[in-house]
Amino acid sequence: MAATKIEFRLRMLIMTVIITLGFWAPWTGDWGAGHRIPLLEWLALQLSRPGLLSFNVAAPAVIVLASLIAAVGMVLRVWGTAYLGYGTVHHGQMQAGAVVADGPYRYLRNPLYVGGWFMVAAMAFLMPPSGALFTMPLMTVFFLRLI
Repeated sequence: MAATKIEFRLRMLIMTVIITLGFWAPWTGDWGAGHRIPLLEWLALQLSRPGLLSFNVAAPAVIVLASLIAAVGMVLRVWGTAYLGYGTVHHGQMQAGAVVADGPYRYLRNPLYVGGWFMVAAMAFLMPPSGALFTMPLMTVFFLRLI
């Protein structure tokens, strides 16, 4: 099901609300739904508990993973925006005159949304685990609706 015109017009506000709720995670602590530690620390602890890695190695490894995910998102967003131009990307209405099949659009149908998803995934490493678990499925569904 496609996004409505109002969802498309308010897409930045909707994404901001979802991400803010993920960072805030009001259900954590008060409702007993997890601990208020960042996902990256939680993942490092999970890797160190069975003895796969020491925490001193696991924490930087998780940070490097999050950084690589953020870099992929940044490259896709910058490349897609540079190829389309500022006027098209920041226009209030959907611009669908012709199919673009050059630049990053040769490899991905929607590099801006895929890049945005990767950037949110990198931000999720800073959220509480339950906030990340809330944010990523909602953002995935929202991006799919926008696409």
